[in-house]
Amino acid sequence: MTNLDLELNEGIILQSAEVTRYGKGTDKLQEMVLTNKNIICIIEKRTGFFKSERYTYKIPLESIKVANGQAQVMKMNNDSHGLGLQILYTNGDREHFVFLRSPRKEIQRWIDAINNVLLKGDQLPDPASSVDPNSSSGKKHIFENLQDTISGALNFDMQSVVEKAQSKITEIPQQMTDKIQEKIDGIKEDSLSSDTSYYAPPKVQSVEGEIAFCPNCGTKLNENAKFCHGCGAAINADVNSSQSAKVQPEIQQENHYNQRQQEYAGKILKCPNCGEVITETTVICPSCGMQITGRAAVSSVQAFKDQLMAIESSRKHGFGGALGFYTAADKADIKKLSLIKTFPIPNSIDDCLEFMMLAEANIDVGLSKNTIMNKMNKAGNSIETSATISRTISDAWVLKMNQVYKKAEIMFPDDPAFLKIQKMYLEKMKELKIKVQ
Repeated sequence: MTNLDLELNEGIILQSAEVTRYGKGTDKLQEMVLTNKNIICIIEKRTGFFKSERYTYKIPLESIKVANGQAQVMKMNNDSHGLGLQILYTNGDREHFVFLRSPRKEIQRWIDAINNVLLKGDQLPDPASSVDPNSSSGKKHIFENLQDTISGALNFDMQSVVEKAQSKITEIPQQMTDKIQEKIDGIKEDSLSSDTSYYAPPKVQSVEGEIAFCPNCGTKLNENAKFCHGCGAAINADVNSSQSAKVQPEIQQENHYNQRQQEYAGKILKCPNCGEVITETTVICPSCGMQITGRAAVSSVQAFKDQLMAIESSRKHGFGGALGFYTAADKADIKKLSLIKTFPIPNSIDDCLEFMMLAEANIDVGLSKNTIMNKMNKAGNSIETSATISRTISDAWVLKMNQVYKKAEIMFPDDPAFLKIQKMYLEKMKELKIKVQ
């Protein structure tokens, strides 16, 4: 654990992990802590192959500029560093803090907390103010206060000590009596206002001679069903059994034929939340709006991977690649490049996450790294050859990864899975030395 070196009257108000600080250099913070006096930054530095050392530095809250009754801390979308918390200091300097976990929520929490400390003068809560005197900890607290009162009064007057001790002792039974009386009054009120009626399952509303349907969701019920197989609602057994006895033979025969047809119609998929019939490619249920996950959610990326594998299996191996720039690019590589460029951006967060992992594994950092030599090679090669196609394919993966990240940032910024996508994207862009817009 890291020693925060707090003062006697200093306490923790807010903490956040995995923060990047941009200002006087760039620091990867293991943790950032807000107290009623300072902002404490905790950094971990490696000192050996298996060793690391943590150290802290403090930013006094009094160094933060306050103007027009408002602390100069705000949410800012920096072109170089992205969305983060900007802090302006009294000396004119400013810094940018980027939170990797729930950035929007964490930024607002820090803005509110810093304003409360600087402007409203909020102090740390007094633990004694929230103690229940009727609890065991409350009784202990009362006697501790009594002991403190006696100990403090020994330096002044014995008579005042006795009076204070008596007042403290008389408070204990009175507090316990008041608590007991409140419990008794609450029990009386609950007994007078309680509802003695019991839950009754919904009765099936149907017409004589017709098949029964669930009154909750309208699903056709099976004979002697106790629960609806569509929504799970409990069904009155007496009404259902009497209703099933009224079904005409013609209707039973027709229902038999319908069931036989459904058996040969193929597999029927339903929404796990509302039971609505869906297809294998459905991402969001049209009835209840639930996001469908699992095999169907990644079907487009899975189909994309299958196509890539099919292209690789069709590759014809030969000795033409040994000639380098003087041979045309392999047809399999041309097909792969076209498939990557034309792949449609997914519409679900699961698809986006699956594609980001696929792209991360296929990007060749050595070929796509933003260096002067790579820029010169790209500018000088106008015709794809067997020596340049690998770099072009890797660059296509980088471009498609950027497009998927931008769409996920717009459509799913508050989804927990977006944090994984953002982390993979930022780390890969840093590795490629590509500036994030």
